[in-house]
Amino acid sequence: MIVLRRLIEILLLGVLLTSENSQAEPLPAGLVVPIMLKLVSLEDNLSQQDEITIQVIGRDDVADIAKARVGYAVGNAKLGAVTMADGMPKTAPDVIFAAKLSDAALAQLVEYCRQHNVVLIGEQPELINKGLALVLFNDEGVPGVLLNLAKSKQHQLRWHPDVLNVVTVVD
Repeated sequence: MIVLRRLIEILLLGVLLTSENSQAEPLPAGLVVPIMLKLVSLEDNLSQQDEITIQVIGRDDVADIAKARVGYAVGNAKLGAVTMADGMPKTAPDVIFAAKLSDAALAQLVEYCRQHNVVLIGEQPELINKGLALVLFNDEGVPGVLLNLAKSKQHQLRWHPDVLNVVTVVD
């Protein structure tokens, strides 16, 4: 319950930090990172690892804030390496946060994540049915989170039940 309360506090903070007319704008990195890390901490497989690695594609600001949190707890794990890249990872991370992808790049990344069992998180709601597990987006000035249940099952992700209280499930 404390986990859920903390996530709700982060989401409410987002209401205060984002303007109501910023629907087309992505979430600020200061919101993306804590929400992403909290959601990752609520996935059983990831939170039980010793270390979680993240690659960021297309958002230097998200990578910079995530790098500042290296060593912090993420569930029972801790945040390990955070890398920034424009394309496919050389070494498979546990999580990829990808922004501003073309259809061709997205298709390639989705296949890579499927082959390497990587959780793919994006920021464009219209792409949730194209292979992303999660989408963090600006929902008329409020942070929104979409969870692709079918992709989660394919990747054998096991979400803590509290996740269902703060996401919109897409099947």
